[in-house]
This record gives sequence, structure tokens and C-alpha cells, in this order.
Amino acid sequence: MSLTLPQVSPFGEEFGYVEHQLRLQLNAPSLELIDLFDIGLKPVNSQFNNYVKNHDPANVVDVFLPTVGLKQSKSDIVSHGIKVHPNDGFTFQTDTVELNKSGEFNEVIHIQVGLGRVINHQDIKSAMDKVQYLTQAPTVSNLQEGYESIRIGDNKFVVFNPGQVRALHVCKFEYKEGISDKEPCATICDMCGKHNATIYCQNDAKKLCVDCDKSGHNNEFTKDHKREDLKAALPFVQKCPEHPHCNVMYYCMKCHRPICMDCKVKGSHAHGEFAKHKLIPIEKAYSDAMGILRRPLPFFDQRNRIIDDELEATKEKLEEIRMNQKSVEDEIMRIAMKAIEDSRVQNARVANIVKSKQLELLRKKDELKRQRFLLDSYKQNAEPVPLLETVYRNMKLEETMAGNKDLPQDISVEGNLIVYGRIEISPPKIEKPQEKKPVNRDLNQSQSTPYSYTYTESEAQSTVLEPKDPHYTKLTKMAQRKQSKYDQNGISVEFVPFADSKIITDGTLRNRLYMCFPFKGVPEPHMLFSSEEHGKNIRLMHKMIDNMGITCILIKSGDQVFGGFAASKWTADGTKKTDKSSTFLFSITKDAFIPYGGQSDEKFYTMSTPETLNFGGKDLVIAGESFERCSSELENSFGIGFLYGSQKAKEFLAGKHRFAADQIEVWGFFTSD
Repeated sequence: MSLTLPQVSPFGEEFGYVEHQLRLQLNAPSLELIDLFDIGLKPVNSQFNNYVKNHDPANVVDVFLPTVGLKQSKSDIVSHGIKVHPNDGFTFQTDTVELNKSGEFNEVIHIQVGLGRVINHQDIKSAMDKVQYLTQAPTVSNLQEGYESIRIGDNKFVVFNPGQVRALHVCKFEYKEGISDKEPCATICDMCGKHNATIYCQNDAKKLCVDCDKSGHNNEFTKDHKREDLKAALPFVQKCPEHPHCNVMYYCMKCHRPICMDCKVKGSHAHGEFAKHKLIPIEKAYSDAMGILRRPLPFFDQRNRIIDDELEATKEKLEEIRMNQKSVEDEIMRIAMKAIEDSRVQNARVANIVKSKQLELLRKKDELKRQRFLLDSYKQNAEPVPLLETVYRNMKLEETMAGNKDLPQDISVEGNLIVYGRIEISPPKIEKPQEKKPVNRDLNQSQSTPYSYTYTESEAQSTVLEPKDPHYTKLTKMAQRKQSKYDQNGISVEFVPFADSKIITDGTLRNRLYMCFPFKGVPEPHMLFSSEEHGKNIRLMHKMIDNMGITCILIKSGDQVFGGFAASKWTADGTKKTDKSSTFLFSITKDAFIPYGGQSDEKFYTMSTPETLNFGGKDLVIAGESFERCSSELENSFGIGFLYGSQKAKEFLAGKHRFAADQIEVWGFFTSD
């Protein structure tokens, strides 16, 4: 490798877990991991752990990305982690690994992703009983409220939160078709290679079938070789992974590792706390493990039953929705054909929620099937040490699924559209139920408790769930600090700021805004343009404010008053002002200071053309001949911490994303000198 990375010990749990996951996802019981390198970053791990802690279900999946063909370089992933585009997200596929089967080494990045709740990128106009994905790639605006991931294909997903993804390892292994995917076999004859060995020769240290035993021990030199039953001999002839020249004698119940005499006398279990670990004979450990596998496995049976029950519930729910759709269509047909398409769209959205859960359950069921298949393979055919490793790894894997909290929660959507007195299709207008706590679907529970998903109908503007509004600096606090400094320095304001403003008429608010401006002196505001006085005309406004220096723009739209302080002059030539300045946005109504520093890859302060005037790329746009095509979307160049692309970022200033300005004023500044 060209990068120097810390190597993970091949004898620890971490190495075993990754190898186990590769075997599961590749259906390759005999695949062996060659090298494993740790690329985990503490800040990324902390962010991921916080995400998992605060989401139920977190629904964590292991994903392996071939280093060949990655859009992001391996060195960049090692240095910074997986990059998640705030708008386009990060796309990946679970439960499969693209392999180089030419015999050369495969190198993959091992990552973990917290899928959370998954929603299909469904074509809502397609048949309700089918899953038909939209071909257009989703963006963060397609992520419905209450969901963390979008499914765009068979086990193919997109996530948009960087906290959902962490890179853990660089893995190196060789995949040999016919070998790596071959089931483990403890009864292959070392002479003929057939699957029929029943004898072990201690002198030759070989497993033999009956025919090879006869042909190999038919002379004076070999006839007295000590031979015994293969099954009885296997536990005593296992080689130590750390000391290949030594036979395994014990099994550590704490480390879950095979131990030879060298390990015990001068190796890993010779000193310190390890020397106190309980060791049992390897034959007893093997016998105990086989005893576990011979008994019914309640985890598999009960988890499989839960998934089957949930799948049946989704089928019934879809049938209920389909039946409801039929009755709705029958009623609508008597009134008007036009309403039918609308009802189908709404029910398809509800059905998509159920189908999203259904597909996730099917994926979980497939995971369980592979997990069981691997155990069965080792139960029937594996040698003791690999079997012990696999049993223990499976136990650890089961711990990650304890309580079945990773399974999708119950949903309370209904096929319940009804017809009102006019052609208007919607669920019943009932009071929104309070959200219930997530269900703990421990295997000991006989049945699960319903969990209510909230469903918000919105044709084009699905929002990202934001648990809390961010904290922001208040204009009131800024003004108080500035006034205190003025008082200490004996500075006074001898005029009434914005005295003629028709937008801000309260004297306290006028003075508060003025005290937030980053002036060293006390320049007096004077009006350059007023839509009340000069009319609503953006070209006239440009003539009156361009090249006039520092300005403050006040806007009133509905009951919202807001605007921006431009620390550089306006020039209607389309030039993006990127030089550092004290430009900022503000909301008088919400008492909010909105500084520069959004999340866009191409931030800038201001820009204007003859038809527009922009603060940042999309943060505040004044447009339209009479200011009728204005818009706002914070977190591009200016922001206070909303999720990029969220509805709250779009509605914070004006109360809605797109708006018409009722009044606009532009103020310039000059000193009495």
C-alpha cells in the first residue's frame, strides 16, 4: 500500500467481524481476509455514534466499496472520511461487493451507514402494486419528513447526512472462484481430495478415506502408523493461528481464541490479566459449540417469525389501501373523472411508506438467511477452530441485533381516503396523534405495539426532519453591546435612524437595527430608494442605488420584515463579490442576525444584474420587474445552522420560499462631515 496505515491484528474481534461480514455478503464461507487497516477518524466516529444514539432505529449496515472506480480517492477517504454532498447525498449499495475475480487481490473500503428509516424513490404515478423507482437521481428535497434514507433501487440507497456514514477499514483479500465460495469441509481426504475422509493418521498428520488408508498403510514401514477416528481426532490436531507449529490445546472463554502451549507459556496468555483467563480443553469447547448448534436456534426462528409477521402485515395493509382505492374510485366516478388521478397519487404515497418498510424487512430476512446458511455450513463441515470462530462471531453479530431494534418500526398509515361533498381527496381530517415511543421488539415479546408515523401531504416540497431550530444571535443583544460601548466612549447618536421608513415605524426597532451595523463612526442613514415613493421598478432601483457605496435593504412581505446589509457597492454587471466583508442578512420580525458562512461549495457575498439583486447565491434574491419573483433559501452563503435545502432554511426570512415584496427601501449612509 502507498499509504502507511495502522494494521489491525488478525487475531482480534475487529478482524474477525470484518471477515465474517465479507463472507456473509459474498456468500463465500471460505474467504480469508489477508490485511485489514484501520482508517477510522475520531471526529467522524463521534459524529456517527451520536447519530446512532439519537435515531431509533439507527439501522446500521456494513458496506464494502471497491477502491477501484471510487469518485473519492482512497487517500482523501483516509484523511477526511466519506464525503456526503449536502444536496446530492452519498449513494451506495448494500449486501453485495463488486469483485475482481481474475485471481488478483481485491481492495475495498469498509464503511458503516446508519440507514435509519428508509423511503422508496417511488414513481408515485406508477401502478400501486409495483415498485417502480424514479430514474432521476434524488436530492435532499426528496427526503420525506421522518425518514433518513432514500432507496433508489435493489438494496441501493442515498443518504444526505454526513453523520450517517463512517469509514472504518481498508480490506485486502483474494477471491478465488470455486475456492473462496466453497463450503468449509473437515472431511476432505488429504490423499485423493474426495469428501469422504473418516480416519486420521497421527504419524502422517493426514486425513484419509478408507481406500487411501488401505493403499497408504500396506507395507512394513507404514502398517503400524497410529490411526484413529477422524471426528475424535480433529479437536486435538488443530493448529494455533499464532503458532502454526503447535497444536491447539485450550479455548479461552473470555477472548474466544484458541490457545496452544506456546500461547500459555510465553505468548498471549502467559502474563498479566490474560494469564488469569479461564481456559477449557479444546475438545470440550468444540463439543459445547456443536451442542449449541444441534439445538433449535430461537434467535433465527423468532426473528424470522417477526419478519414474516411484519411482511404479512404490509401485504394486508397494501390490500387495504388497494381496496380503499377501488371504493374511492367508484364514488369519484359518479362525480368526476378528474379526481381519480389525485386519489391514486395520495394512496400511492401511503403505499410507498408500507412498501418501503416491506423491502427493508425483505432485506433483513435475506441477511438472516445468509447468516443461518453460514452457520449451517460450519455446523456440518467446519473444523473446530473455524467453527468456534464462526459461532463466536455470530454471537457478536446477534448482539448488534438484540431487541430487533434495527427492524423498521410499525407504521400507522391507513388506506382511509373518503369522499367529501366536493372532489377533494385526502385522509380523514382528524387531530394529529401524538408520536408514540419506538417499539422494543425484543424476541421475548409476544407481539409488538403500534408506532405512529406522521405523514404530511406536500406535492413538491418534502422536508428533512429537523429536531430543533438552531440558536442564532439576536439583534437585540448585538444592539445592547454596541450601545454599551458607545456609552463607555461617550458616543451618542444625534439623529433618528431610518426616520422616514414606511417599513420600520417603531423607534426602538429602528435604533436596534442601526446599532447592529459595523460602523466605527455614526454615519446617518438616508433613503436612496423607496417602492412607496418611486414605485415598484427594479431597473429604476438599480439606477438609484448602484455605485452608491454601503447600503441597507429593507423588505416587507406579508407580516415579515427582513433585509440585508451590503458592505460593498452594487454593480449590475453580474460580478460575484467574494472579497471578505461585513455583509450580513437580518430578520426584524424574528430578531435574528444571519452572518456569512453557508454550506454551498460556491459562496459569495453579493451579486446583481439589471433584473436581480442577490445576497449569496440563493439566500436572498430580489427579482421581477416589480419585485414579484423574489425568493430566499438560507445556508448557501449566509446561515444560522439549518439543514441545507430544508424547508425551514427556505421559509425563515419571508415565511415562504418564493414571495413578492410588498415594500422595499434601500438606505445609504453618510457623515455630517
